[in-house]
Amino acid sequence: MKYLLVIEEAKGNLSAYFPDVPGCVAVGDSVEEARANAKEALEFHLEDDEAPASRSLRQILESGDVVSTGEEVFAWVDYEHGKALATA
Repeated sequence: MKYLLVIEEAKGNLSAYFPDVPGCVAVGDSVEEARANAKEALEFHLEDDEAPASRSLRQILESGDVVSTGEEVFAWVDYEHGKALATA
């Protein structure tokens, strides 16, 4: 399963969230830190829950769940068997 990770500038840091995993958020002082913290958050968030379906970037943008300003960082996180693998 691949989940889109959206990283945005927030007050004093970066905020990261997964549009397809409601409530799963992370922060960091850099993009790398936000991505690493988001991977951990995803593992923790889905630890006891079934992984929700994921959507394509087009589906997410068309749904209005993410409104792009062009300043976000988008990354994909692979999630399998309770483990967030690599981000791309």
